[in-house]
Amino acid sequence: MPSISPTRALPAQPFSLTRRAALLFGAAALAAPGLVRAQPGDKPLRVILPLSAGSGADGAIRAMSNSLSKALGHPVVIENLPGAGGMTGTTQLVRAAKDGSVIGVVSNNHVVNPSVYKNIPFDSLHDITPITVIGATPFVLVAHPSVEAKNVK
Repeated sequence: MPSISPTRALPAQPFSLTRRAALLFGAAALAAPGLVRAQPGDKPLRVILPLSAGSGADGAIRAMSNSLSKALGHPVVIENLPGAGGMTGTTQLVRAAKDGSVIGVVSNNHVVNPSVYKNIPFDSLHDITPITVIGATPFVLVAHPSVEAKNVK
């Protein structure tokens, strides 16, 4: 594994929607009208985002929400429910009506939380059904220069 210099800055990576992510999101949008048609009236599609407003995932979802709303023919409402490493919003997602009117966008903390917290109010594998991956964010490990480590091991 290559060593990581703690003093070398990484270049800023602006958010860019990859072609694959756009196609996957488009496929999900095309599949979603069947779910939305099952709803009575003009009920909006709630998108629960268990992250704070202004996060990378929030920006990506807000950028896609107008197109999704047009594709579905229904309003799309994004609800930021941050807290407890994403568990607050994810709990609301799990407790929501199973009528297709609520979807969620979870981040990498969804797979990390079971190894960090003793008690989680939902089963992260069985209570959530993944639809697609719409983006990825890299992790960066940094250390103070006084730390003698030169690699992850």
